[in-house]
Amino acid sequence: MSNVAHFPSSPRMSIFLAEEQAKSDIRQELGACVGLLHGNPTNADLFEIMARLKAASFLVDAMIGIREAHK
Repeated sequence: MSNVAHFPSSPRMSIFLAEEQAKSDIRQELGACVGLLHGNPTNADLFEIMARLKAASFLVDAMIGIREAHK
């Protein structure tokens, strides 16, 4: 088995994989926020939630940019 990275052969496949990775990352960030809200969140938890929501927002903007750039 080779250690060479295999890249998608078509631009459409690259776009699809980039969008799927962004969706996965967004779900992960939002899931972490939900987890932090269970129980009695501390102030530190609330600041972490704000940071994770900002990261999710950035990922959504990036995904929109990917779609717009390849229309």
